[in-house]
Amino acid sequence: MRMKYSNALVEAGLPVDRFGGCFNNKEDFNKFTSDDLDAYKFYLSFENAQYCKDYMTEKFWHNAIAYGRVPVVWGPSKEDVEKLAPTGSFIHTDDFKTPADLAKYLLYLDSNDTAYREYFEWVEHPDEKTLELAKAYDHTILSRLCKMMLSNDEKKSYHSVSDFYLKEKQNCFSSTEDIN
Repeated sequence: MRMKYSNALVEAGLPVDRFGGCFNNKEDFNKFTSDDLDAYKFYLSFENAQYCKDYMTEKFWHNAIAYGRVPVVWGPSKEDVEKLAPTGSFIHTDDFKTPADLAKYLLYLDSNDTAYREYFEWVEHPDEKTLELAKAYDHTILSRLCKMMLSNDEKKSYHSVSDFYLKEKQNCFSSTEDIN
């Protein structure tokens, strides 16, 4: 369904660069420099499932929000995204009658910097909800994991986060004490 929606955006005239296993071009994407990637204003945060409650992955958080791109969301309900994301930080496909309407809006935003910048108001002038979300996300497991690793004087080497987790979960994650 997400591929069908993406194809409809392209058919409506929206230039979309698509990468990954489905397109047999992962290597092409890996050749991009950070300057190349910085040129992208939007990221199609199209999840694997539609209306799966509270399901938002790296597509939204890492590939879009963390890199200063506006996520265009398909999959989770708009209501779920609104609960988890900063106010005004995303565009949801459900707000448009057709993919062509969304394509037209994205092309408009691409040509109108003032309208586009409104999607970053949450960064420049965060509201109370956004500040609360930032505080909550500061205490996520990855943040705690980083703090634990940095505060540990004993030097160890791990090949991956999952390797760390499998070897250290009894010691690190059983602690109820908050690491600041």
